Amino acid sequence: MWTRESWILLYLGVISFLIGLYIGDFQFGLFGLVIFIFISLTLLLSRPEVECEREVSSTNIFEKNKINVSVLTKRKEKGSGIIELFDPISDYSLLTEGSNKMIYNISGTEKLNYQLEFPLRGFYSVGPARVRARDYFLLFYDEKEVGERDQLTVFPYVGSLKKVKIKANKYKHYPGDFLTPQPGASTEFYSIRDYQKGDPFKKINWKVSVKKRQLMVNEYEKENICDVFIILDSRSVNAIGTPEENALEFNIKVALNISEYLINNRNQIGIAVYSDKVDVLQPGSGRNHFIKILRLLTGAYPRGFLPLDITMHYTKSFIKSKTAILLFTNLEYDHSLLQTVKELYGYDYRIIIITPSSIEYENRLLKDQYIPKLGLLRIERENYIEKLRSSGATVLECKPEDDIETVVNNLGLMLS
Repeated sequence: MWTRESWILLYLGVISFLIGLYIGDFQFGLFGLVIFIFISLTLLLSRPEVECEREVSSTNIFEKNKINVSVLTKRKEKGSGIIELFDPISDYSLLTEGSNKMIYNISGTEKLNYQLEFPLRGFYSVGPARVRARDYFLLFYDEKEVGERDQLTVFPYVGSLKKVKIKANKYKHYPGDFLTPQPGASTEFYSIRDYQKGDPFKKINWKVSVKKRQLMVNEYEKENICDVFIILDSRSVNAIGTPEENALEFNIKVALNISEYLINNRNQIGIAVYSDKVDVLQPGSGRNHFIKILRLLTGAYPRGFLPLDITMHYTKSFIKSKTAILLFTNLEYDHSLLQTVKELYGYDYRIIIITPSSIEYENRLLKDQYIPKLGLLRIERENYIEKLRSSGATVLECKPEDDIETVVNNLGLMLS
């Protein structure tokens, strides 16, 4: 491609040649001809071609952690000129060390090193590298993308919650904090039953099978504390504030931390995220299930205005009776919320609402300026919370400055 300098030089050559012809001056015409020859030779000169290989220290990290990126550039074909290398990074990623661009005259291999930090959870990418090969006179260049794009996943912050003590306050099919005889994966013997297709052979009780003259397998009991179903409000209204500080980010951190603690204590956790659609993860337990929760919450972005009643229409079939429902919402712009809470309470669900105030996030964004309407909105919010409490819900109010561990501990006391 032509640069601005090459066009200026070309115009200069054309003007000189035409002036020489017009006034009959041989020197002007020769000067223009020399410029044409110089531009033509420079254009015909081959510029170097390179290939790039990127190494990333980790593709899965947590918020505010850092990764190291190195881009190794090798000469692919011979040529003369200068190489400009730029490795694009996503928005909201911070370049803490080094640089993601470099200019050099490549002779063999060169390495570009830099470090990235991610203050906000989400899905990011690095690359592909953009390489621009110029001639030494900076008249022409070739630009193209080299290498592949590396996808990075930045998970929300997960703290260490060792002081939380949670147990069920209602005994049900999966009772409280002690062993109960029900089929599951453990080492405590429960019963013997007929062999079914798909049962592992290691569970076969061969002595009983010989006596019965048919295959019999051992059943073992499992340990459960309580079932919890999390419903996360991810509508657009939850984005009030800054990208790093808003009701949605706060709720995601609390939901993720309480989920990890409950799963570590062998609970079954289900989760639904509603925005412009409803994403439901059926109740499950174990580390693999927590990773599914982690990825679902990482991909929750503020969008849409789907109300809670429609969400429950798609979600209720996954929720067992007497399950504790944790509803994370800022209580804004949902006409169906109060009636839906009344209906859930009537079905004997235990409802706990965790609600950070978007009013406070907006106030922080305005740097605590005195705005009369905010006072009226606070009063309206307090009255609405009282209505929810009178409808059978337990409401945990949160502020932007509240510590995540403190909120999760308070939530644990409510579940106990």
